[in-house]
Amino acid sequence: DLAIALETALLYKVPGASWFDVMVASSLQALCTAHCQWAVVECGLGGRLDSTNVLNAKLCALTTVELEHTEVLGDTVEKIATEKAAIASNNGI
Repeated sequence: DLAIALETALLYKVPGASWFDVMVASSLQALCTAHCQWAVVECGLGGRLDSTNVLNAKLCALTTVELEHTEVLGDTVEKIATEKAAIASNNGI
């Protein structure tokens, strides 16, 4: 149950965890509890710094790369694309 997973995640109050980190953790806990074998998970910030990086994804897709989150990802499309590409796992597609 997602409500129980979220409540559990909020109880731990991990230092430095963002709202998105807590939501990802609680959502993944709910998926595990439901014995889900596959899930479509959208990244937040994207790439190397994204909390969804804990997943060992078999398939990743980048749709568009735009000048967004430039204070964290970089100030050019090339830098942002490099950061976002880091979401792909070594054994994925």
